[in-house]
Amino acid sequence: MINFKMTFRFLKKNKPVFFINSLGLLLGIVSCLMISNYATFELSFDKFQKESSSIYRVVSDKYTNGVLEIKNAYTDVPLGPFLKENIVGIKDYFRLHFMAVDFSMQVGHNEAMKLFNENNAYFADQSIAKYLGFTFIRGDVNTALSQPNKVIISESIANKYFGQDWRNKSIIGEAFLFKGDNNSHLFQIEGVFNDYPPNSHLEFDFLFSHNSLSSFFGKGEIPAKMVADMLENMWGRPQWYTYVVLEDRSDYKLVQEEVNRVFKERAKRDKANKPDVEETYELQPISSIHLYSNLSNEPTINGDIKVVYFLFIIAFFIVAFTWTNLANLSIGLYLDRLKEFGIKKVVGASRRSLTIQFLQESLIQNLLVFGLTIALYATFLPIVSDHLSIRMVENWWSYDTFWIELLILFVLSICATAMYPILVLSSLNPSKALKGKLGVHISRAGLKDLLIGIQFTISIVLITFTLVIYKQILFLQKKDIGVSIENKLVISAPKSIMDAGDFKRALQVFKNSVLSVKENVDVSASTFIPGHSKLWDKKMVRISQDANESKMIKEIGVDRNYITDMKFNFLAGGNFAENPSKNKSQVILNRQALKVLGFERIEDAYPGKVGVLFGAGKIGECEIVGVIEDFHQRAPKNPYDPVAFFCNVRTGFFVLTFANEEIPLKAIKENWQRTFPDTPFEFFFLEDHYERQYADDKQFANVAGIFTFLALIIAAMGVFGLTNYMAVRRIKEITLRKIVGASIGDILMLFVLYFLKFMVLAMLIGIPMAILIGNRWLDNYAFRREISLDIIAMPILVMLFMVAVSSSYGSLKIAIQNPVKSLKRE
Repeated sequence: MINFKMTFRFLKKNKPVFFINSLGLLLGIVSCLMISNYATFELSFDKFQKESSSIYRVVSDKYTNGVLEIKNAYTDVPLGPFLKENIVGIKDYFRLHFMAVDFSMQVGHNEAMKLFNENNAYFADQSIAKYLGFTFIRGDVNTALSQPNKVIISESIANKYFGQDWRNKSIIGEAFLFKGDNNSHLFQIEGVFNDYPPNSHLEFDFLFSHNSLSSFFGKGEIPAKMVADMLENMWGRPQWYTYVVLEDRSDYKLVQEEVNRVFKERAKRDKANKPDVEETYELQPISSIHLYSNLSNEPTINGDIKVVYFLFIIAFFIVAFTWTNLANLSIGLYLDRLKEFGIKKVVGASRRSLTIQFLQESLIQNLLVFGLTIALYATFLPIVSDHLSIRMVENWWSYDTFWIELLILFVLSICATAMYPILVLSSLNPSKALKGKLGVHISRAGLKDLLIGIQFTISIVLITFTLVIYKQILFLQKKDIGVSIENKLVISAPKSIMDAGDFKRALQVFKNSVLSVKENVDVSASTFIPGHSKLWDKKMVRISQDANESKMIKEIGVDRNYITDMKFNFLAGGNFAENPSKNKSQVILNRQALKVLGFERIEDAYPGKVGVLFGAGKIGECEIVGVIEDFHQRAPKNPYDPVAFFCNVRTGFFVLTFANEEIPLKAIKENWQRTFPDTPFEFFFLEDHYERQYADDKQFANVAGIFTFLALIIAAMGVFGLTNYMAVRRIKEITLRKIVGASIGDILMLFVLYFLKFMVLAMLIGIPMAILIGNRWLDNYAFRREISLDIIAMPILVMLFMVAVSSSYGSLKIAIQNPVKSLKRE
């Protein structure tokens, strides 16, 4: 029979220990569930599509002279149709071509006109809607994107352009006017889909029909049919994401081997033209891309499976700390009740009845805690998500895995508190138990000491690793990036300008309007700015080589002022010529571009010329007028990019450089609206834009820091509870020590020294482990700092402080008591 009265009496009698156990368990389980929620979200990427297990992205590795040149997420446009036609096991494909420049979209005219700058669009094959799990609000999934000059849009875009009541209107067939990249084109809406889920490696608001590309680019001198033919056979210009859908029961590794075999045979026929170049292909399961892929030209910034693993480890350590504390304190509590259990055995209590009592006491305590856990979890989950800017599973209560995980934690928590008394105390020898002895051979001290040592070791590892992350982020932020990004206001340039000359004139008009309200302001223009990762690729080659030996170099179009305002460090040469007819055939390269092109010394390249590939393999010559030191176009966690600057900008951004003073944003906006009345005024500060690249690293550091701090709190609570219990158990010893002259400091040192031996052991084991793990983590960064002495010393100091404070409070209460009263109580 379950005796709840006796259970609650036991819990009431041991309120301090019950409170410490309950609070530690509450914090531990809530932390574990939150980490699990985040990890669950990260692991859920691209698993919502009906055929996700059959969808693979094709990526390529390019080797030159046996040396890996690039691991590229981009592939050639004909690859998808070629694979479907020639490889057994591939039943379908779809391709995506990213709109690499910002553009504007316009609907309506005159007063009803709405125009916004956009940057999240792709050209896509019709089959994409079938395989990527679109849910159409308007339109037909079976016909969407099948015709040229069509577009489907997200629900958010429909709300933005047509108002929240767009569902009551007929927007199918409405025309979008695209403006950007020296182009203007009409697209007709033929579908609206629910916003694509956030747990996907792809993000888009506009999808243009892929067969629109021929008419989109086929204007002016190049007829649309010629463009279409070029696209069908344009090998060697990787700018597309290619996905294949395998037949049921096809082994993707075997398919991958067949793909490489076919292309190897194909390459043999072209060996005379490309003797030193080799390209291999890999099939990536779509569900693995987010956490396992980090290639050039990824569509979004991917996660890292190492982060997920590390968070799981933290979650495990937190609950392990919690259960360690539960076990340590529970062992002590139950050993104090030996006489109680001995009497019960004498009067006839069976092992079964004692087992039920132990389980009952543990069950009630855990039911109370887990009830609070669910309430606390539901309350703080959205707060933590918003504060740390991390995405989590919102409707967590609808996931079976959450309740299964909670049940497992609940059962294990009961085991942590009840297993020891069930295994040992329920089989007591009554006569020895009445004398306060166990009557069984078990080293309680050894078990307790082992648990404390493990707890301290893990704490040192967690603190050290978290410090490594924070220090690395500070190192990246303080590193000289080789370009000036301070005091720069960036404005999205007008997208309706169709000519480079018109763009230059518009820039000058705007510059004059800015100078009219603020002196000493430099205005420049660039197609891309520092912090942009998706740049145009330009095929370049040394003059002594042919087109087949070309290399991919990142292309940025700029004006002369941009080179000056960004304060690049010239190693040779200088800026572009002032004469437009002359500077259009000039180029400025960085050191990494020279390296990629095969120049061993700067003197080998400058002064000199370099080849630039155009259509049909034609090579034009550009004069190298300057060589600059490498700079970080992307954050320093990435390697240097090979970059070529051309004095030719017709779209992108206006960059305003100010002195260290207040920027007159209101006046600049008014002048912008007068100068470009049909263009939105969209701006940001370059320093803030560049800083966003560290968002994921900061996010991980914050998550690791918070949960490491919680782990330390739980560990400190365990030390506090254990010290409090030990002080009570040793009250007679402490009293006698005081009588013979021991001071309060001596008493406190007695407990501190007890834990200090575990600290020394933890240091000897934990610090080498932390250094090993930290170095493995830092290997992910192209530029990294070394693990210095301050990183090693800080965890030791933190742990010493934690142990000193936690152990002193419980022992201090006993140490300051009157010895006479203590002995009377004993």
